[in-house]
Amino acid sequence: FSNNLALFVALFVCLFSAKGAQFSDFTAFIMPVVMICADNSVHSTYALEYYLKFVHREGNTVKIVHCPEKWDVHGPMEGPTPGRLDELRAQSKAKTEAIRENYTAMLSQCGIAGEFVPISDNEPWHGIVKAADSMQASMIIIGTRGQGTLKRTLLGSVSDNVLHHANVPVLVCRHPKHLDGQQAAQ
Repeated sequence: FSNNLALFVALFVCLFSAKGAQFSDFTAFIMPVVMICADNSVHSTYALEYYLKFVHREGNTVKIVHCPEKWDVHGPMEGPTPGRLDELRAQSKAKTEAIRENYTAMLSQCGIAGEFVPISDNEPWHGIVKAADSMQASMIIIGTRGQGTLKRTLLGSVSDNVLHHANVPVLVCRHPKHLDGQQAAQ
């Protein structure tokens, strides 16, 4: 068996090298990178739980990404005062750290080493799609709040935008207690 595996790996290395591919392309093929989007909602936590229960495979590389709120997009005459901006930035940093601790602890409990990656973009969905491309993710796992059609159309939806703009498969997880805004039977 080990000889066959060595031959298989050598064949892929030759194929990737012949096509001018990078070694990172080869490792991404062998060890998929799964990107899981995180925030402080039950929907996001459920997406990670779903991944751990139904999707995770030994050898997957897990990257937890979080796009904190940006507070530096306001001009000097609009938005909160400078003192309030400092408070909001500190709160955002504290929330990001709490999310990091929560998600890395959930991975550790399952014996999975993962990396927490804060990303920065004015539009979270755009930052997620760019991060997936840059880390050569094989799949994106994201939770959804399950907004209605009108609300989603007016306000936008991060999961909808990721689903429609990502270059890799996207698994959108809806918490069972929030299906169509109704409580699911327990």
